[in-house]
Amino acid sequence: KTSYVEGFHATKDANLVRQHARRYYLQVGVYAAAVREQLGLTPDVYVHYVQYGQTVHVPAAEWQDALLKLEHTIGELFDLD
Repeated sequence: KTSYVEGFHATKDANLVRQHARRYYLQVGVYAAAVREQLGLTPDVYVHYVQYGQTVHVPAAEWQDALLKLEHTIGELFDLD
């Protein structure tokens, strides 16, 4: 990612990058789910911040949870009952 993480340059606090990466769990989850569907294996998932040289591991449970939340939200939107 080339995203800006506010406060990182001043503090070098890796927690800021980890927290920022959460916004991409759904995006990388979609990619990981596609890999799992096509290849039958669950990939290791990471978000890498180019300008900070920081890499955040995204556990499978986290990106899978993001996908489940999306499915739930879509289900609520289209619930016709």
